[in-house]
Amino acid sequence: MDDEERRLRQVMSAFENDLEMIAEKGCLLLLERLPDHALIPIDELRESIRVSVRAGFDAVNENRRATPGERRMLAGIGAHRASYGMPLQTLVRGFRLVAAYAADVAAQHARDLGVDMSRFTARSRLWHWVMEGLELAAAEHRRVELEMVRADLDQRSSFLRDLLAGSLSGARLAEAAAANGLDPEARYLAFRIPPSAGRLRLEQAANEIGFAAAHQGDIAGLVPRLPLSFRNGPLVALGRIAPLDAAAASFSQAALTLRVARALGMSGAVSIADVPVQAAVLTGGDLTDLVIDRCFGEIPKTGRHREVIENTLRVYLDHDLHVADAARALHIHPNTLRHRLNRFEERSGLSLERLTDLVTVWWTLQHLRITAAEP
Repeated sequence: MDDEERRLRQVMSAFENDLEMIAEKGCLLLLERLPDHALIPIDELRESIRVSVRAGFDAVNENRRATPGERRMLAGIGAHRASYGMPLQTLVRGFRLVAAYAADVAAQHARDLGVDMSRFTARSRLWHWVMEGLELAAAEHRRVELEMVRADLDQRSSFLRDLLAGSLSGARLAEAAAANGLDPEARYLAFRIPPSAGRLRLEQAANEIGFAAAHQGDIAGLVPRLPLSFRNGPLVALGRIAPLDAAAASFSQAALTLRVARALGMSGAVSIADVPVQAAVLTGGDLTDLVIDRCFGEIPKTGRHREVIENTLRVYLDHDLHVADAARALHIHPNTLRHRLNRFEERSGLSLERLTDLVTVWWTLQHLRITAAEP
């Protein structure tokens, strides 16, 4: 063994003697420069640094890559950091910070012992090992982080489903509400937001003061008050404000509001209170079928004639029964409009001058308009 080789061995021996000091100092550096490490219990942080520094030293001293056991250990550090909510960027910077300090300690020993630095390859070998370890830790961090996000989304979706079903009450409701950032004693507006270009911004606004989660392709949730961002922009359908244990009813109202508002081309915040009669049209069940049959039962469902009559009546009612305005909107002569209306009255037996018959026609047209706009 020549003198240079003997000195290199002395450097590695001195470095090994400093491993505990390096781990302790590395722990302090992380807490000082990267405060997110305070999320980790100090004993766990110190131990993870100690075992990773030891493994790095062994790999450098034996001039090899990480063993399967070391690879599992490094991946475990990544998973451990993710489980405490540490950002990936902090994990990467922490690895590099401790590695840089360890490499500086080794280099200082080499200089103190007069080693030719051109022959001191331990530092570069250490960095190769660190980069390999960092890749493993980062991959596992991403995997665990994604699992945590999925678990959180599943939990939030489950909470929303239970609220919609009305299956939460009492202590279970209070516990679940608190876990999702809601006050079980407060009153909330249920809402639904259909797919739109700006709904992610609305979802974020809702989560800042309440709760929002994906539901059947929409964003649904609860807010204690109407966020300013809800007032203008994409459609947001709202139920009536209600206690949390009555949220299921408010959600049902929001769903009805959404059906109506989407069919009528409405935007911004639309409450059930804005469209109560149109919403009632959708809840009539068999009675609505009877109303439709009373209105159009004598006119075949298929064919151009039914389509023309429906459109004529819709435009006539939309223009508050003003013949001239309705005819202009339909691009026909007022007399042509009058003829069509008379023909409808003859076929149906209804009179557009009788209030009850007019309500029957309006009810029918609203139901057909709303349901025709649905997928």
